[in-house]
Amino acid sequence: MGFLKRLFGSARDPEADGDAALARGDDLDAARQFRAALRALPAAETAARARVTAKLTDARGRFLAAKLAEVERWLDDDVLEAAAEGLAIAREHVTAEDAAVRDRIESLAARLRAAEAEPPPPPPAGPTDREAAADLAPPAAAPAALPADADTESLFEQLAGVLAPADRARAAELDPAFRAGFVAQQGGDLAAAVEQFDRARQAHPNEPLVWEHWGAVLDLVDRDREAADAYRTALDQDPQRAQARLGLASILGGLSAEGTRAARPAPDETHAALRLLQEGLEQDRPRGLLYLATAIDVLMAAGRSAEAAEQSEQLLAAGGERMPDAWAQYARVLEAQERLDEARAAHEKAVQLSGQAMAPRAEFAEFALRHKLGLEKAQELIFDTCLGCQASRPDEQTLAYYGFLLTRIQFARSDYQGAIEGAQRLLAQEPPAGVAAEMRALIAAARDALSGGTE
Repeated sequence: MGFLKRLFGSARDPEADGDAALARGDDLDAARQFRAALRALPAAETAARARVTAKLTDARGRFLAAKLAEVERWLDDDVLEAAAEGLAIAREHVTAEDAAVRDRIESLAARLRAAEAEPPPPPPAGPTDREAAADLAPPAAAPAALPADADTESLFEQLAGVLAPADRARAAELDPAFRAGFVAQQGGDLAAAVEQFDRARQAHPNEPLVWEHWGAVLDLVDRDREAADAYRTALDQDPQRAQARLGLASILGGLSAEGTRAARPAPDETHAALRLLQEGLEQDRPRGLLYLATAIDVLMAAGRSAEAAEQSEQLLAAGGERMPDAWAQYARVLEAQERLDEARAAHEKAVQLSGQAMAPRAEFAEFALRHKLGLEKAQELIFDTCLGCQASRPDEQTLAYYGFLLTRIQFARSDYQGAIEGAQRLLAQEPPAGVAAEMRALIAAARDALSGGTE
């Protein structure tokens, strides 16, 4: 994400950000961006709304398909904690339009329950008394737009499958404002969700389910202090509220619903975040991998990469070795420690486990460019991705992103003529200003290298 932000700058709009996210294979981030684009489009712009809605539906569908395929692999390999975590994430992102997906989730959940009849070995005991570890909670949901003329209660019945059974039953008994807030949040209308959950909070001051959801939506709109207070209230009323625990730990640990904040958290806040996550790890074994993964990001936000490396190794040993995200996270930790050969190997493992997914390939390429390490392999992967993009007839933004990446790799490998030709092809497509400026600079540098005979 950092590379794209630098490349395209603040001139990009949410739809363009979504297109770029699709280009790098981050379907979940793409869905989030398309949801933001929909919120910004006036109702009268029906054609534009239809276009963005179609992109949103496609991105969500690809994300859910990939996630459930992962769950199936984990079930096949008896990695039950990872399968349970994957199902929980999938449930957070299904909507009223996903009847077939919900059926598949329930089928996989039945397999998981059968496999859990014989309890799996517990994950490692977790961090020691010096401090527990914590990491960023899963990204915020990116739901599809809901029908404007649908009845709220009917929509809630369709969407309630994403809730745990006990929460679903309890939600049906609460003030209608809670169900309206839940539907609004699932539909991407965060302003309405804030308003409705506030009403539900006032109607049910002692209901942890309400406070947890209130905190989550405040977190999404960057009202961090209020979100933290809401999460604390939910945990005071029910220490088993996992979303509240992860949300509060993320805020204290310098993380937000959308990513890491720029400022490093204070040591006491980091300590509090890690303690929350350690408690969660001890009392909520099915989510052990998630607590460990969250631990790693909190430690990295605090600049404690050595401890983050220890926790990454623990996560991999506990079942994360089958998870591409775990290897990519480990690669980032190793890079922070300047263990570059190991980081390269971790990136390659993430690519291997991800199949044709674009995001791990792009992340590996960016790593290779930063350190001039593994450039040949990176070029091979990005070239293969570009061929796949051509076959799938993507938009020009997608091709521009991977073409730009490939051109930079060619330059780094001293293929100056190839880099010049690639940059000229990109310029002919009238790319965004940031891309065009960097391509012109690259062409100038490549010509200088050729004329001077430099390596």
